[in-house]
Amino acid sequence: MPYTPYTLTNVVTRTQAALGDQAGDFWVLANLLPFINTAYRSFDRAYRINSIPFARARVVLTPFTAGTLKLDRTTTLACPTDFLEPIEIWEKNVGDPDTGYGLMDRASDQLPDIAQGTSLNIWDWFQGSIYFLGATTDRTLRLDYQRGVVDLVSGTDALVLDDALDPVAYLAASEAANSVGQKALGDSLLAKGTQMIDDLVTTEIKTMQRTSRRRRAPNVAPMFTAP
Repeated sequence: MPYTPYTLTNVVTRTQAALGDQAGDFWVLANLLPFINTAYRSFDRAYRINSIPFARARVVLTPFTAGTLKLDRTTTLACPTDFLEPIEIWEKNVGDPDTGYGLMDRASDQLPDIAQGTSLNIWDWFQGSIYFLGATTDRTLRLDYQRGVVDLVSGTDALVLDDALDPVAYLAASEAANSVGQKALGDSLLAKGTQMIDDLVTTEIKTMQRTSRRRRAPNVAPMFTAP
């Protein structure tokens, strides 16, 4: 049976159950959505604060036009909407096979003051944008990046991590309960949701500590898959 990720619909159902409204007579999607997205971002922050790489992704950007010096979510050729920060950047000639990618260097301090060549070779990251020296030819970029959560909107929108279902639902239910003056219930749900996140973070940190890490050889596929 193919894998099916949890979706916003699953979160709504779990949140309604936590609020004692299994039938959804009052807590419908429209009422719950702001609380769910707030909880979703809280879950994301908890993981990022602890440097847990649960959401890495890859995108190919082409053509990166000759002379272009900047890449972010607002440029013409743009990073994905869920982009947070770059991990590694690879480049190749436009039209070359994937075996032609070469790993670019990240500047240790700032971009050097040198003339443009046919390849980009080096990049820098600051103030939310990726900067390049520019190249004299069009390039194809392969960007491995840290992905953040994007607000859930449709019932079929998938969670980036299955383990987010319960803590997001409980934190959202806590916010919802507090919004209608049910402070005791809200505090109880908050404690449960927070404990779930703490347990998950502890488990992930222990896993990271047990996992040996080494530099990948050039042009080896990363240990994650693009969405």
